[in-house]
Amino acid sequence: MKKSFRLILIIVFFLVYKVNYGQEIIINKEIIENATNCKQFDITLTIVGTPSKAPQEVVLLIDNSGSMNSRVDSNGDGVVNSNDSTILEFAQDAAIDFVNNIFDPINDPNQLNKVAIVTYNTFANTEINLTNVSGKQNIINQINAISAGGGTNIEDAFVKAKNALEPPSPQGTFDCKTSRSVILLTDGVATFDNTNTNQNPSTNQCSPNTLNTQCQTAAIAAANNLKTLNVGGADYNQNVFTVGFTGGLDTTQETISKNTLDAIQNSGAFYTDNAADLTTIYDQILNQLVTAATALPGESLVDDQIPTSFGIVPNSLTASKGIVDVIGQKIEWNIDKIVNETVTLKYSINATTETCGITDPGVSIMKYINSSCLEETRVFNNPEVCIPCPEATANLTRNGCDTIDYSATINQLSCTPTANNYSWKFFLNGLEIGTSNTESGSFTYAGNEDFTGNFKAELAYNGTYQSNCPAEMVSDETSIILPALLSISETITEASCTGTNDGEINISVSGGEGSYTYSWSDGPNTEDRASLVDGDYTVTVTDENDCEIIKTITVTAKDILAPETPTLLDESFNCSATPTAPTTTDVCEGTITGTTTTNFPITTRGTTVVTWTFTDSSGNSTTATQNIIVSCIADLSLKISVNNALPKVGETIFYTLKLKNDGPVDAHGIEVLNALPTGLTYNGSGSTIPAGTAFNHTSGVWDLKNTVVANGDVFELKLAVTVNDAGTFSNTAEIILDKEDDIDSTPNNEI
Repeated sequence: MKKSFRLILIIVFFLVYKVNYGQEIIINKEIIENATNCKQFDITLTIVGTPSKAPQEVVLLIDNSGSMNSRVDSNGDGVVNSNDSTILEFAQDAAIDFVNNIFDPINDPNQLNKVAIVTYNTFANTEINLTNVSGKQNIINQINAISAGGGTNIEDAFVKAKNALEPPSPQGTFDCKTSRSVILLTDGVATFDNTNTNQNPSTNQCSPNTLNTQCQTAAIAAANNLKTLNVGGADYNQNVFTVGFTGGLDTTQETISKNTLDAIQNSGAFYTDNAADLTTIYDQILNQLVTAATALPGESLVDDQIPTSFGIVPNSLTASKGIVDVIGQKIEWNIDKIVNETVTLKYSINATTETCGITDPGVSIMKYINSSCLEETRVFNNPEVCIPCPEATANLTRNGCDTIDYSATINQLSCTPTANNYSWKFFLNGLEIGTSNTESGSFTYAGNEDFTGNFKAELAYNGTYQSNCPAEMVSDETSIILPALLSISETITEASCTGTNDGEINISVSGGEGSYTYSWSDGPNTEDRASLVDGDYTVTVTDENDCEIIKTITVTAKDILAPETPTLLDESFNCSATPTAPTTTDVCEGTITGTTTTNFPITTRGTTVVTWTFTDSSGNSTTATQNIIVSCIADLSLKISVNNALPKVGETIFYTLKLKNDGPVDAHGIEVLNALPTGLTYNGSGSTIPAGTAFNHTSGVWDLKNTVVANGDVFELKLAVTVNDAGTFSNTAEIILDKEDDIDSTPNNEI
């Protein structure tokens, strides 16, 4: 069997802003900025009812018509048989559970709760009048004794319920504290009313398949007569709940039944096609019997006055309970009472175009009668909202020659964004040259065009606010005029001579901005220069933006006189001549060094005439000649010694020849003659001949032509000779050949 359980009252729990007043009524107002429209605010009013424990008097109207004997699937196997319970049995179980619960000490701490039982079929019958916990078992016994049969006379059920409550018959307690409720249970459609009960039911009953029959309207009227009773000159309201079991009805009958039950109730209508749900429904109703707040007669429970700076968004009002009316700028939320429940009203408001900044979105007021029957007025906390209408200002400041500092000033009008989005575009003379997405920073120009003219910045800003909604884009633009580039012109006074400090430079600077500073490469920081010699002078000019221009200016000289022609003395050199360039004097330049086309060194012996040219920096020149004399002298010396001046015949003696070059040049192509006298015989095996030289004992020539005797070198020739004859022997050695000059070549003179 399809299981369906619906509750007309939708309960929603959503609390943000909370105001507590005692424990019975909690009111809350939540305002959320719309996620897509920053000028729209989504509002939720929440009322939480938590009634205090109070006496409860309940009349249970239990349908015991013949259809209540129908069996329903009890175990969920999809098959109905004799083992399954009847609808009436489910209703009896639910009623007994209700009785046990209402008399539970938790719900009946002062033992003031009462229950009456009325059954109805073709007629209604009061099975037991209002009875407290002391008669609980009697109530249960009466419930268990109910049997089914006959039609359905809902009108008579409410007549009997009214009789059970009001005087002069056994009556309810009519005071502020006591809650009086009637709970009607039925499984069908009203088929009888009290105009038919004294006649034959079989011929005068109403059709269960027709809407708005006499039986249905009579039932509704009887219920309405019960809802407000005047006792002792005061009006008292009763809660009426309806419970419809629709499992045995076709579609038409179900529609008719719901139409009747919805019209009868003033506190809740419950429907199910599963009889097992009846106990759960009774439990829910038990929690709604006591009222936490009751609307003032003829007034709405909550009034929400919206200021003219906001409009109510069409079709945005949704109430979980009650009816909502909009009258101009006021929202009226009509709820008859608040029981143990949470109810909400949701709607949206939209700020007008002119509304900006922190604003009061309206005042929400709840007026009601509390559980002590006293009027109360409660004002919901009304948090202010902030409608973002940012105002953007673009700021530019030049900071250096090629850099512009930019910053955005955003007037948020007290609204605080959760995120900021900036978009900058920079233009030079109408051409876009850069972008940025930061609030502030520095833009450094790196383009090829001159950084001069109109520099414009366009700023676009939108912030993200609560709920991440983006505000409308706002923009601003500003410009600064960049001056012309720096330029230098100069007037030059030439120096009279190269090196004469009578030149001048006068410069004129244009362009740039502010005052100028000057820095010359040779130190001064004046604009103009005097007492200058000829040469290059570099000046750096800087304006107040640190823009600079660098220019090199040349001061020339007007020198037309040739240098003085000098008289040059002869110079002598040994073997090789590289003379020092001579100098002369010049009127303008002082000393001028000569130049020549002669190649140095000069190695040709003798006299070479060198022509020197003396040229100043202006191209004026003179010439002079100089004799360069080259001679090549190597001062050779030769010594001879013997190791034994008194030898015996047959002995071997040793002659030692030492050849030394005292320079200053190296000696080449040398031969030394040392002819042995008669009586002495050369002994080659005992002689020592220097490497690279040779000795011919026949001719007596010591050959050094293949050896260079460098300045300072000493060569030794050791000759071993045998004495063959007795006598006195004289041995003479002499340099007989030398390519270099020698001032004295006398043998054995050590020169």
